Amino acid sequence: MEDKAREIDSETLIRADRVAEIRRAYAAIAEQIAALRELDLGDAHPAVVFRPLRRGEGA
Repeated sequence: MEDKAREIDSETLIRADRVAEIRRAYAAIAEQIAALRELDLGDAHPAVVFRPLRRGEGA
């Protein structure tokens, strides 16, 4: 019989003993992403503007 700590969570395919630790880490990342999304950047022009060229247009 397999050791309980070595069982795999069927939802995440991560060892059951690591799931809680990993979810805590991702919760902290999600909080930072939420804080970044709240920033008002309407007046700030991005440093790099990506405008891809179609084939045949000038390089």
